Amino acid sequence: MKKWVLLILTVLLCAGCGGRGMSAEVWIEDHIPQDGTETLNLPAFPGVTFTYTSATGKVSAERGEETKDLFTAGPFGALSVCNVYLCDLTGDGKPELCATVSLGSGIAHRFVIVEDYASCASYKLANRDFFHDYVLEMRDGALQVVESKNKGILWTDSPNPEVSCWPLALIQDRDGILRLTLEK
Repeated sequence: MKKWVLLILTVLLCAGCGGRGMSAEVWIEDHIPQDGTETLNLPAFPGVTFTYTSATGKVSAERGEETKDLFTAGPFGALSVCNVYLCDLTGDGKPELCATVSLGSGIAHRFVIVEDYASCASYKLANRDFFHDYVLEMRDGALQVVESKNKGILWTDSPNPEVSCWPLALIQDRDGILRLTLEK
């Protein structure tokens, strides 16, 4: 069964652009029990096991004796991973791990981090002035970013939140540096 799931996952990841936005595969959403873990092995990264632990909200990559924490905030504090999607944003044939992460408690700041494990690079889509939250979602089979102009509005029961929805993209800027952005 697992081999079929990996085969289907690989075919979906290689499908590329579908409609408005990139096709992607869901790895982690809110379905894992509070004390659960979820592991993933991808053919693109032989010998690497990606592990999500719901009790801590953390994702790591293990290769032999080496473990690397993914989706870290550096000096900004502890992050909690809300969801993870697999999508080849760079076009190198290997999926990036794209996540919505949450920083803080109470009305937390939510933003997007993309881990390009193949290139050991990380990209962030955030508005540090706390007037925008960004959350990844699958819509019509494509990975989209839902943008909120009001901090915390996406994860409340407020009716008619003021949001927009855009495809996620890695774009090279005029200095040749890849930047995570909304494809408006």
